[in-house]
Amino acid sequence: AERSLEMGSGGNTYLLRALGSRDIKEGRAELAIERWELAYPVLTTSESLVVDDRNWDWLLYFAQNLVEAGELERAQPLLNGCLEEWERLKEESSMRRWAIDDVEPQIYASLGLKEETLEAMRRAIIDGNYRITPIWYGLPVFDFVRDEPEFQELMEIWHADLAIQRK
Repeated sequence: AERSLEMGSGGNTYLLRALGSRDIKEGRAELAIERWELAYPVLTTSESLVVDDRNWDWLLYFAQNLVEAGELERAQPLLNGCLEEWERLKEESSMRRWAIDDVEPQIYASLGLKEETLEAMRRAIIDGNYRITPIWYGLPVFDFVRDEPEFQELMEIWHADLAIQRK
């Protein structure tokens, strides 16, 4: 994965987020942020990034790594911008299902909003019939809700639904 980034495939935001999370857990937050800045030079040249439909997803993932690294002040405006852009984009029919099922819980979790995170997860699993493996198990920004009874209840519902689908 690291070699892939060195070869210039910096657009792989999932890879950057995963490597960043690992590096941050292992005490190398500076390296994690440096990788993002190498992949997206605008992060080092722009004082105020404008979140829009072309960049909101990678800015969300970058902000998640910033949160993990303890750089909340730097992450906050990006997360607020992502939330505003998500609100706008979720009304588009092509984005709505994906936005509700995946992105909304990530944004609220990154902002550290427990009730909003759990409610967004509930909507995704119960109302949205979320059909793919939730990434909520692995993303560090969800660590603060994983021990909550409601999180466990939602995962049980999701697993039961998945078992029914597999029959």
